[in-house]
Amino acid sequence: MTKMTEHDKKLLSGLAAFCLGAVVMAYGILPLHAANAVMKDRTEAGRLQLEEMERKSRELSKLQAEHEKWGERLAASQSGLYPVLEVQEIDGLLTEKAAAAGLSIRRMEIHMPENAEEAMEAAEAELEIVGSEEKLWQLIDAWSEAAPGIGVAGFSWEDDSGDPADSVLRLRLEVWMSRRDEQEE
Repeated sequence: MTKMTEHDKKLLSGLAAFCLGAVVMAYGILPLHAANAVMKDRTEAGRLQLEEMERKSRELSKLQAEHEKWGERLAASQSGLYPVLEVQEIDGLLTEKAAAAGLSIRRMEIHMPENAEEAMEAAEAELEIVGSEEKLWQLIDAWSEAAPGIGVAGFSWEDDSGDPADSVLRLRLEVWMSRRDEQEE
């Protein structure tokens, strides 16, 4: 067998150190570097997700404030409306107002809204009211100006007798109702 020279020993030591360094690099440093890169990517994705959540949180606050503002506007617009009434209640309301004015209702037809899912809806009432022309005009004025939730949609006169105390008013009204109580629940 040949003897190993001092030079060969140094080369073998260098080769062993290089192999040891390659093993440490392959099984230690490179996996740690790859794991570090993955952690950086996850950290960046988490930071982006956090920024998005914070942005949405700020938008949510704005949307909630806007929702509240619109809710107040809706409540203000519905304040003069009646709650949802039944036909009998509308009949009683209109009859009471006509009787209070000293008039009598000869005929009344009430048509309820077909789509009862809306926040605001109007029932239509067609009336024939008998009385003096002056009182009939006062009733029209009262319903068109002062009564909350009642609108005059149209009217016509009939005066066959020639007596102004027996005038007949054909009146078409809209009774506006709101589902505000149901919306608040």
